[in-house]
Amino acid sequence: MNSNHCIVLMPEVARTEVQSALALLGLTHHHTWEQDAAGEGYEEVWTNSARDIAVNYVESRLFNVAYLTIRGERSDALCADIEIMLRVFSPSELLDAVRAGKTHNERVQALSKLAAMFPSYDEQTYRVFVAAATQHENTLLQEAAINAMGYRGWPQYIPVLEAIAAGDPSESVRNRAVLTLIHVIGEKFVK
Repeated sequence: MNSNHCIVLMPEVARTEVQSALALLGLTHHHTWEQDAAGEGYEEVWTNSARDIAVNYVESRLFNVAYLTIRGERSDALCADIEIMLRVFSPSELLDAVRAGKTHNERVQALSKLAAMFPSYDEQTYRVFVAAATQHENTLLQEAAINAMGYRGWPQYIPVLEAIAAGDPSESVRNRAVLTLIHVIGEKFVK
């Protein structure tokens, strides 16, 4: 089956551990993008010999998270092998961490990791982001949720972001929603 998966790594997993695991699984390193001038990001591309599976190892400075995106034939089996070899977050762990986070930073980190985990639309994740983006007790958490929504750019977020941009009590939250909409749907949003 040809599909797309994302695995979020535990913070203690070193780059060298990931490289060793991917090599043990028969993948070959093909390219590396180093940090840009602003210090953003690091990415490696790995494939099998037939090049029908690709794995991108990403260290996101924006979200302070490392993750793997796996695409191609038999990606389900490869994901299962990677999850055995490396310490990874499960979706339920991240959903629970967003809900149970006691500090702002814990909740923001969980939102960021959750955004990385789901490249395709997921209803439960959608509801978590919308709840965090529309609560008014913590504008920084709202903005973090809006950033995470923009990271994935699911079209289902557009009506929510438009409502936030039009009517949230906080100017900074409204502005963050506008910037995210511009990112998601382009300049046509600018009124």
